[in-house]
Amino acid sequence: MNRFLKEMDKALKFMDKAEREEILIDYREHFEDGALAGKTEDEVAASLGDPQQLARMYTALGATKKAMKSSKLRDAGHMIGAIAKYKMGGGLIVGSVYFGCIIVMAVLFAAAGVLVASGSLVLVYSGFAFAAGGVMYGIAGILVAVVLACAGLLGIVYLARLWKWVFGALPRFGHKLMEINREEEESWI
Repeated sequence: MNRFLKEMDKALKFMDKAEREEILIDYREHFEDGALAGKTEDEVAASLGDPQQLARMYTALGATKKAMKSSKLRDAGHMIGAIAKYKMGGGLIVGSVYFGCIIVMAVLFAAAGVLVASGSLVLVYSGFAFAAGGVMYGIAGILVAVVLACAGLLGIVYLARLWKWVFGALPRFGHKLMEINREEEESWI
């Protein structure tokens, strides 16, 4: 194995073994094709680019694939880190979108929780209104409590669905970003 392939193999150490082998086979073919065309290993290696940078690109691609299959925040964090290691700007974009979505979703979940809590407090008020002889205030309080609690619970249910959809779509966004970068890198080969 030549120096280029050894460096790439070492840099791909965190990738799945099958994926790593597939990548290395592809790059071995570049060297074989180059040898058939009369090029030296150094000439082929120079045309392929930096093996470390290419390995970072493939590692980021692998991390995006894993994040797309998984719903774990840890895998999303690995994806963001791998993209940032490959190209800082891409990692900042994906990371900013992720953390922005997490903040917005957390605020929305908190708002839904406040609606449920408000419904509970209004229900307590209704009990005091009934005890004080204010039947109409008590009935109105119960109606308001039901509306607030139902709105909050519906909000939580639909926000949970939205959370699943958003955090399913974000790895696809990161993967698409990496595919574009890979096509740009490979267009030089």
